Amino acid sequence: MNNNRKLLNYVFYSMMAQLLWIFIGLAGFIYFYSILDISKIDNIYDTPRFYDFLWYN
Repeated sequence: MNNNRKLLNYVFYSMMAQLLWIFIGLAGFIYFYSILDISKIDNIYDTPRFYDFLWYN
């Protein structure tokens, strides 16, 4: 029983470490994606004219 508890303890904490690294990587990706200067859709198109082109032509 003691060996089984050690194994479950190891599995639990290794899974927690993996989840920690996943969240750290996700936060880093969101941060570095946010500091990129990506032009939004309003800068690419004149948005109302683009919607008129979609709907009324």
